[in-house]
Amino acid sequence: MADCDLCGTKIGIFDAKFRCKGGCRGTYCFDCMTTPITSAMREELVFLTDSAKIPDMLQTEFSFIKMNNVACKKCVNSDYRQILFIYDELKDVFDNISLYPHTYKGKILYDNKTSLKIKSDFFKNKIDTEKDLKRKAIGRGHDIIYDVKWIKEERNNPMNSNHVITVWQANGFSAKK
Repeated sequence: MADCDLCGTKIGIFDAKFRCKGGCRGTYCFDCMTTPITSAMREELVFLTDSAKIPDMLQTEFSFIKMNNVACKKCVNSDYRQILFIYDELKDVFDNISLYPHTYKGKILYDNKTSLKIKSDFFKNKIDTEKDLKRKAIGRGHDIIYDVKWIKEERNNPMNSNHVITVWQANGFSAKK
């Protein structure tokens, strides 16, 4: 039998007992544990940070988020405020990248000297393809993607040869405004 390190509740043999995967490594009851970020937010954060420039001091925290789901409320309140703030900042950077399809007829202002060809990997939907383009542009320090062409392919599903899946890829040019 153990006591919860936060609220002092007795944790019996048949009660759920959690070890914090945050910094304190304490033992906690179910009520004192929390999921600091949702799995969808975690996946997005991992995707955003894979090519973004992250300060060295935060690498440990981001590695922690990639691997773990739960931490005690004490660790969440102290450590995750900074991480969630950075997540919001990264989302803002992504949202501020302008993307123009090859059919766009308006004038696009960009620094022609910084323009480079860019190509995404293949994904099952256009949204993930667009995110991949933006992630690659951020990695280059660019904030605009233009002349984007979408490529749609039908492929046999490797798990089920009788099923065909649609995958998307995009290519274009990235540059600084």
